[in-house]
Amino acid sequence: MSSFPGPPPTADALEKNPELIKSIDERVFYDQNSKKWLFELTEGDTTNEYEYNFDSQQWTLKILPNKRSRDEAAIDEEEEQNKLELKRLKKERSMRIKAEIAKLKSERLENLKKNTDSTAVYVTNLPEDVTEEELATTFGKYGLLSEDYNTGKARIKLQYEDEKFKREALIIYLNKESVPLSIEMLDDSLLRQTDKERIRVEAAQFNSEKLKEKKPLSEEEKKRIKQTNDKLKAKVTNWDEDLDEASKLERFNEAKRKILDKIVVIDQMFREDEYNKDPMLEMDIKEDIQEECNKLGIGNDITKISFEENGRVKIKFGKIELSRICIEKFNGRYFDGIKLEVHVEGSKS
Repeated sequence: MSSFPGPPPTADALEKNPELIKSIDERVFYDQNSKKWLFELTEGDTTNEYEYNFDSQQWTLKILPNKRSRDEAAIDEEEEQNKLELKRLKKERSMRIKAEIAKLKSERLENLKKNTDSTAVYVTNLPEDVTEEELATTFGKYGLLSEDYNTGKARIKLQYEDEKFKREALIIYLNKESVPLSIEMLDDSLLRQTDKERIRVEAAQFNSEKLKEKKPLSEEEKKRIKQTNDKLKAKVTNWDEDLDEASKLERFNEAKRKILDKIVVIDQMFREDEYNKDPMLEMDIKEDIQEECNKLGIGNDITKISFEENGRVKIKFGKIELSRICIEKFNGRYFDGIKLEVHVEGSKS
């Protein structure tokens, strides 16, 4: 008998002549699942299964799932499970971070309310090599800094512990109105564009007990402090002494406008329900904004990207002209099927 059996009859031929079943090699059987004629051939220690191909009119080796393919399938399934687990862990971590950020924001807002009369801010996460002059330049953009009556320098105190810089500083303004403005503009921003860590800015809190323990000022010191404060107030007074109240207000609004013109507001940047469900969405949107701004050559000037309710995102730039470029390129564009409405802070309610 030949190693391979002869060709089996087709289904049509067998239906027309059932007697053909008797002529089929006894090693051949019909598989109902695959609807094919099969037979097994043992050669030595190896047994292979063949199926008859009516197109080529020959028996062909049937490819069976081997152990390797089953192992690979198991590995693929395990990798998929690992990916899902990693995604779950990232989601949980992101949700914890968002909850912590929300808590910190709430605490900072409460702290700001408690310190409405404070004229000082406390800054953390500063670069190791930061200088008082550098801080004076940056924070002086948002208000007149108080001056030390002895040195005439801005009242900025770098904080040390055991002669080691804590990367923290106390910065004192002349007026309390400068505190919330500097927090709004500088909190969670990069002091330098090359920095990897963002600084944190909050209203300074003073320990009442320590204030009580502080050595009383002499009359001479009080006099010098008054002279220093009078000199600073004179700077402000001389700046607009010839203006009426309406002109003073106009000049104030103009100065404020220059600050707000650096803040780009994007309305309808995201769907709030998706934002609440997907903890990775904020990171994805920030990356998209940064990438698009990099294409425009303005990405390095971004100091902060923040998210607010109702799908609103704010982008803070260091220069007004760059915020205008951002508005021109982003306004009216579509993002994830949503038409963006882009404008500077305060220009639209």
